[in-house]
Amino acid sequence: MFCTVIRSAERTNHAERDTRSSTVHCVHRAAPARLNSQPDSFEVPRAGNRRSMDTTQAEQGAGRQVPRCDAGPPPPWEAPVIFELFEDMVKMGFIVFCLHAVFRAYVHWRQPTWSALLQRRRLAVVSVLVLGVLALKVTEDVLGGESGPIDRAILVFVHAHVSTALTAVFEAITSSGSAYALVPLVSAATIALVCGKRRYEASLLAASPLIGAGLVYVVKTLVGRARPELWASQWYAGSSFPSGHTLAVAATATAAALVVTRLWPAAHRYAVVAAFVWTILVALSRLVLGVHWPTDVLAAACIGAAIPLALSLGFAFNRR
Repeated sequence: MFCTVIRSAERTNHAERDTRSSTVHCVHRAAPARLNSQPDSFEVPRAGNRRSMDTTQAEQGAGRQVPRCDAGPPPPWEAPVIFELFEDMVKMGFIVFCLHAVFRAYVHWRQPTWSALLQRRRLAVVSVLVLGVLALKVTEDVLGGESGPIDRAILVFVHAHVSTALTAVFEAITSSGSAYALVPLVSAATIALVCGKRRYEASLLAASPLIGAGLVYVVKTLVGRARPELWASQWYAGSSFPSGHTLAVAATATAAALVVTRLWPAAHRYAVVAAFVWTILVALSRLVLGVHWPTDVLAAACIGAAIPLALSLGFAFNRR
């Protein structure tokens, strides 16, 4: 009996050793397979990354917009904006070139006696075309609502960088473009020119601001643009586009520069600089006071400067 128990115990021990050896052998045989089947860490992301990538792919497949965490806000002046501005400049240049070519062809075909005068006044003709096309482009942007963000940005910038201590100075500058200042000044200069038998110069100086005032009334009525209300400012009647003060000053100053050039050719440069500075100061004063948008004064300056130039060209060609 005792021998039987010993034999059974020995058989049990042999069975356990065989089981251990077979298990170890299986582990050694399976280990290379597991090592070979382990993915490369450079090719397959970790478990957390895999879950996020799978979630993103599932959301994209479902048509949902997945936000980009690393995408910051776009800069204020992106490349597309610059390209669009460049494209607009190229288009306006092409339009001016075509209009000038058409006008030259008309002169050579129907009015050959104007050829010499056109050659001498070529700069004035191109200036009128450039100012007119630019004014039309600005008007188009205003009517289409495309100038709102840039108008607001420029106006806020001017308000933030101009000291309030200069408000009285700019109020005095803007008063120089009012009817209370321009009507007596233009009237006195016109009477003096008439007395000096300078009817052409008198007509140019008197007609330019009158035509400008008529255009301001018509355009303001048609456009009806609201004035800016970004901060407390003085109240002015009428709509915002275009700036009546800027247009009147641009027309008067340009006409005065042309008159001075005809009377005293040596003072041509001084007259042009004075007209330019006066127009710029009045336009800037309208922005500082917060009563006009930048596109209001830009279009007004272009229209106002183009009126006396076009009148002078019309007078010159009609006398031929």
